[in-house]
Amino acid sequence: MPVRAILKDMGEYQILQVIGAGGMGTVFKAKELTQFPRVVAMKKFDGAILGKAFETALENETSISLSVQHPNIITTLDYGWSGPDFYTVMEFLDGIPLSAVLRHFSSKKKTIDESDVANIALQVASALDYLHTHNPKIIHRDISPDNLFITSSGHVKLIDFGVSISNDQVDDSAAGKPRYFSPEQARNEKLDERSDLFSLGVVLYEALTCERLYSPRQYSDISACETIASVPPDLSRLRNLCSGPMESIVNRCLEFNLLQRYDSARTLSTALTAMCRQSGLVSAPDQLRQLLQSVPKEASASRMEVGPASHRIILSRSRLEFSNREIAKAQLAYVDSELVSSQSDQDDSRFAPPQEEQYQLEVEQPQKPEAAVEKKKRGLLSRILKKQ
Repeated sequence: MPVRAILKDMGEYQILQVIGAGGMGTVFKAKELTQFPRVVAMKKFDGAILGKAFETALENETSISLSVQHPNIITTLDYGWSGPDFYTVMEFLDGIPLSAVLRHFSSKKKTIDESDVANIALQVASALDYLHTHNPKIIHRDISPDNLFITSSGHVKLIDFGVSISNDQVDDSAAGKPRYFSPEQARNEKLDERSDLFSLGVVLYEALTCERLYSPRQYSDISACETIASVPPDLSRLRNLCSGPMESIVNRCLEFNLLQRYDSARTLSTALTAMCRQSGLVSAPDQLRQLLQSVPKEASASRMEVGPASHRIILSRSRLEFSNREIAKAQLAYVDSELVSSQSDQDDSRFAPPQEEQYQLEVEQPQKPEAAVEKKKRGLLSRILKKQ
């Protein structure tokens, strides 16, 4: 019998639809049961897998996401516990990730209009300028098409702070998706804001060419990080696909020597604004709405790639070694796009939407002793509160 899931221990939310699922938990479309209800996205993490490493990552993501507020960054609204399971509540985003747009254009052997790329770049640069001048400064470390969500209103939202760090944190690992690593990130060195600008440069290159800057085949093994760490990327393809000013901007973002890159997201934004003004490029949200309309719904509902190249990895400073166990414990983005339905080429059933319109969240699973669960809750929540 269908269950009308009104979850009093989850802050009075009514579950409307499953919009994502994976090994770490489930993402729901939900509605607040208040006088002025909002539609929200609820990300629920399976309590059975909340080991220490995963708890630390959750604590970090939640505390950072709650501390930021910007039009181009997803807003986190609430967090808490439902039995042994931890959940966060975010604004619901209606749209698709940039990765779906790139996949569609690549399949059609087309490229995205330069004005659209400039529009995306300006909005992401605004979000990064906010993060990099935040107190404390925040380095995202995972700028990629999966984490840039284009809404139906034409706004770009930066999502997923699962591996972000602030400058008051000590972190002994490199984390993110290898294909979007900066050279210093691949070398596991201390990062500053210029690392995020390099990653954004990779995204812009891929948006302009609809091709990978680094071939996925290179990333079947973690030793491929050595390529990024030691060999400057080949940017020759840009020359015939965009204007000279845009090529110069992307090239500077992708300078192998970080001293030669833009020194801040604000400086990058200034360069992009000047280019748009001189070239007559339109950079209004209406422009991106038209871009979204060109992507069919079936194309936007699947992942760009399922495989090692899109994995987020955690690398120990003492040994650069691929570790599935560390990934399983520390990876927060259990699907590449958190707020859209996803389908896996390897296991379609994992992402198939349930048949019922209302959903019951309680799932039979091994339960930890009640005292241990309560202790875990208090510990994680107190650490999050201390960081706010």
